[in-house]
Amino acid sequence: MKVGGSLAGLMHAVVLKSLGRKVIVLESRKDHELHAEAAGLGMGPNAQKLAREYLGIDESFAIRAPGSQIISPDGEIVAELPPGFSVIMCTWGLVYERLKTNFLSLSKLSPASVYETGVRVNRFEYDGQDALVKVICTRKNETMDRVIEAPLVIGADGYRSSVRHQLQPDLKSNYAGYVAWRGSVPETQTPDALKGILEGKMIFTLLPGHYVLG
Repeated sequence: MKVGGSLAGLMHAVVLKSLGRKVIVLESRKDHELHAEAAGLGMGPNAQKLAREYLGIDESFAIRAPGSQIISPDGEIVAELPPGFSVIMCTWGLVYERLKTNFLSLSKLSPASVYETGVRVNRFEYDGQDALVKVICTRKNETMDRVIEAPLVIGADGYRSSVRHQLQPDLKSNYAGYVAWRGSVPETQTPDALKGILEGKMIFTLLPGHYVLG
């Protein structure tokens, strides 16, 4: 049994499938809920390695970030910083769709894969002896529990994960001291102060008590 978010769950599933394992992924959100959070995504060295090895990326997959810009509240560029390590800029939706396509693709070398959305994992049972884990879950808008038995199950149910709570009941979530808001702006409406984003630069706009990352 494995816990993770949407992208993390699919990344693990793709790797496990490549090793010849049959994997079931149960995503708690529905398709429209997943795409509602889609926005920009920066990928560091480890994510790039996974994409190269398992997704067959090409040059159109992402934009390489040439560095960062620090912008003042007045929109003035305060500093230009070279990249400390390799980062490519992509979108959440594109990475998600490529991961899902890879995971669900048919292959003679790997077993069939299962990916379901809108399924909430309530709990799981494993006696430590049997080869299968029993997952008790509920499809959204339904009240009847479903029971799934499989050797490998990924419960992608986010930061308030019921799977994580069962595996690590003493683990508590602590407020980090800030709230992150995600959104997107049409390219034609991008303010002049943020034009560096169109070049793949990571933009930090420093404001009193908070900042905007583009």
